[in-house]
Amino acid sequence: MNKKEKALYKSGKRNPDGYSFKPIRLFKNKWAKFSFYVLIIFAFAYSLLSIFGITSWNKLFSSLKVINTVQEQDSSFAIYCLDVGQSDCTIIKCDDKVMMIDTGTTNQLYHIRTALFALDIEQIDYMIITHQHDDHMSGAAELMEHYDVSNILMHKLSDVNNVNSLTYSNLIKTITEKEVNPISVSAGDTFNFGSSVVEIISPIIQDKELNNMSVVLKITYGDTSFLFQGDSEQSIEKQILNSDYDISADVIKLGHHGSKTSSFSPYLDAVNPKYAIISCNSDNNYGHPNLQVMETLAEMNITPYITSLNGNIIITSDGKEIAVSASK
Repeated sequence: MNKKEKALYKSGKRNPDGYSFKPIRLFKNKWAKFSFYVLIIFAFAYSLLSIFGITSWNKLFSSLKVINTVQEQDSSFAIYCLDVGQSDCTIIKCDDKVMMIDTGTTNQLYHIRTALFALDIEQIDYMIITHQHDDHMSGAAELMEHYDVSNILMHKLSDVNNVNSLTYSNLIKTITEKEVNPISVSAGDTFNFGSSVVEIISPIIQDKELNNMSVVLKITYGDTSFLFQGDSEQSIEKQILNSDYDISADVIKLGHHGSKTSSFSPYLDAVNPKYAIISCNSDNNYGHPNLQVMETLAEMNITPYITSLNGNIIITSDGKEIAVSASK
């Protein structure tokens, strides 16, 4: 098309040679055109975010928060206690190995998956379900659908605490379908996790209350150690105190979201931690963390970190010293 033809095309006038160059206009004004393209971009973005389970503004902002605050630490050993509301999920990296303790609820999967993305994690070597309550395990099956999970560790159920929930049935089905190696753990079991050592402290006894069947474990990395309580209550803490286990630790993740049913003074005294981690939602219906527990921590000079207040909590260790940081 030469200059003259281009000019005729733009003007929309009839070509003297007999054919028309009248342009096709989809929009009569620039605002209609602008709105159309915004709609296309929004639809594309929504489709992309839906892949990660982000279907509301609240989830979008929360996911961006996780991506911005959970970053790979320059440390051989790092613990990421995620802010997952009134549930539990902790990611631990030691050398080139990954462990996940509890998997939160299904409505918190966008937090967990964006954190895994930010940490460049595609494989989970050890997934530990402390006990079979939904706030600790309901995200497990879906995570297995998207990530390569090598081993799943749970306590062995007995007749007195058999679980008949749909969530648990779906989990067992997914474990079989994905050929994840199931490991039944009990007190006294140990295994290596990278260059750290994991020791199972409980369950010591069979109990009809699932909280008290929680897997309690201690991870030792060099001269530093970390104790995870699940939802174990005072009766189990007393059982552990009467055992020969060394439960001293630099950091304790308090039992049962900081409830008054856990963390009684003699137990905390035996652990003698510098820091206590509590996973709970703000304005929850259970009063977590309990005021009496918080007063006990203050009296014992234990520094608390609470996900509802501090957001995602990150702990690193070089085998000698530990450092704790939070996103809020």
